[in-house]
Amino acid sequence: MSRKVVMRPKATVAGRSFLFNVIFVALNIVSISLLVLAFHPNLTGNTTALKITGFAILLFSIFGLIVFKGRIALASAARVIVGSIFIVSGLVKANDPIGFSYKLQEYFEDGALAYRIKEWFNMPEFSLEGMGESALTFSVLICLFEIILGVLVVLGQRLKVVSVLIVGIMLFFTFLTWHTDNCNPGVKFTDRNRYELSNPIGQALLKKAKTDKSVKIVSRVDEIIVDETMSPQCVNDCGCFGDAMKGSIGRSLTPAESFWKDLVLLYFSIWILLAAFKKNQVPEKKKLLYWLTSLVLITLLSWLFAWWLPLLFAFFSFIGGMWILRKESTNPKSFWNLNLFLLVLSGLLVSYVLMYEPIKDYRAYAVGSNLSLKMKDGAEGKYLEYMTFKHKKSGRTKEMLLGSKDYEKERLWENKDWKYLSNRQKVIVETRLSSITEQFSPFLPYEEVNDDYLQFSFITNKFAKNNETFVRLYGKENDTMLSLKVGDTTILSESYAGFQMMDTVERRNEDFTEFNIREDILKLKKLIILSVRNLKDADWSEIEKLKDILKKSQKDNIPMIMLVSSSMEDVRAFKKKYNFSIPVFITDEIELKAIARSNPSLMVLKKGIVKGKYPKRALPDYKWLELNVLK
Repeated sequence: MSRKVVMRPKATVAGRSFLFNVIFVALNIVSISLLVLAFHPNLTGNTTALKITGFAILLFSIFGLIVFKGRIALASAARVIVGSIFIVSGLVKANDPIGFSYKLQEYFEDGALAYRIKEWFNMPEFSLEGMGESALTFSVLICLFEIILGVLVVLGQRLKVVSVLIVGIMLFFTFLTWHTDNCNPGVKFTDRNRYELSNPIGQALLKKAKTDKSVKIVSRVDEIIVDETMSPQCVNDCGCFGDAMKGSIGRSLTPAESFWKDLVLLYFSIWILLAAFKKNQVPEKKKLLYWLTSLVLITLLSWLFAWWLPLLFAFFSFIGGMWILRKESTNPKSFWNLNLFLLVLSGLLVSYVLMYEPIKDYRAYAVGSNLSLKMKDGAEGKYLEYMTFKHKKSGRTKEMLLGSKDYEKERLWENKDWKYLSNRQKVIVETRLSSITEQFSPFLPYEEVNDDYLQFSFITNKFAKNNETFVRLYGKENDTMLSLKVGDTTILSESYAGFQMMDTVERRNEDFTEFNIREDILKLKKLIILSVRNLKDADWSEIEKLKDILKKSQKDNIPMIMLVSSSMEDVRAFKKKYNFSIPVFITDEIELKAIARSNPSLMVLKKGIVKGKYPKRALPDYKWLELNVLK
């Protein structure tokens, strides 16, 4: 007698009720939004009711999705949300992989991410600093990985493997943003380093350990092993969207906001994972809805970031992907062809920006930026300070708002029955630094000034303003020569009645030790700036073209200067090696990194407004600059 095999029906998006599942999915998303809002550190007032409401709706919606078999429905919405954000986030970082690598280097510092491992697992020698040299490689790989996973999850390809990878990368990102949000610069950790006996750093630490308790010598037999008590290096911006959010809406996500963003994405990723291991069936016609809905969400994100390339990229990715999968989507060959297509498409973008500059420049020195306004667009923060006091007898604690009526009335800090316990600060409005801070302050030591500099009036004018006039007096009776500053009232004193005025001389004000051209850069009618992040690593294959631009700009009385972060010794060696007599000023390396990713790069200003930026591979000649920018 043959046994009858009962086939389990495949799960569908509709579940037991398409209408109810749509409602429960919507409620689930609303509940997540309420919880994110309720836990936002800047939300004032009593948030308990909001939290209770959020959790209640969340549990109710999950219960409804279980009853009406809506796991596939929520996973479908999650695929669109997670996939779209992955695509846009990956593209924004891929637009500036060098900038993202700078952020990774911050995390690789010993006092940053590594200190958690040192602290949790008692591994004082653990370090990530060696990964700093490969930061750009990691940056590129993360960008490509994020973009490809985003497209694959929207198109529904190999969801079991893809969902596991997405949950894995989200667990890592969530840990990263949790660390950023909870980093406390006030705590201490032990950092252990090893040095050869002859190493000068090790020898210096041996001496330091005699007077500094934060330095402890563990061993000095075969090598010097030193434990140092250090504070964490807290990273204030996770770099989740590169500079895009800062450049579009005026600020990046706070560490707390980044953490909650990743928590939400992790939550939705888990739903995708759960649905991926359940047999489900999605009609071919409905698969089209996934990437059409994703395009709508990517359109909103592109509008937010004021950059439409993510929408264009996603459109061609989806069209190309659907064409590759047109015959048999389960065919392994089709899957790998799709991955190759996505890798080439995103790789072309990354290769271009690495060779030149970001396609969309979100930095403060972007073409069109008014540097004067960027130096003043900061804002002071608003904070509430709470003080906690403890009653000595009862142990009861009381928290009071600093400056409130109750605080001033009760004056617990003067009451002997109460003692101060702690204080906390609640952020109402975050302090926002100006886009261009005081770190951008190009200067030159006075003694370095030579003929290369004195050909420009803005420099000679500084000389005139900072020179002082002295009167030379001669005393015939005692054959004495004196110099007195003009304006000094003692010149009129009777003590100098017998002296004869000889002449006047100009001398430098003793307080004037360096030239600072921060304000001059904003005022000059035209200025050409050659920015060099690092003199030794710069590509000088176009040095002759730069010399020609310098020569012809000088003829037209247009100043051309170079900004570097190197020492004056390196500057002098460079100018001698290339016979390049350009005025050079020193400024902060961080600002040079922000000006341009290319090393070197040319920037043209008119009254402090950026009119053009040109990387080393696209340096124009002077005639082109004259006709198209300087005219």
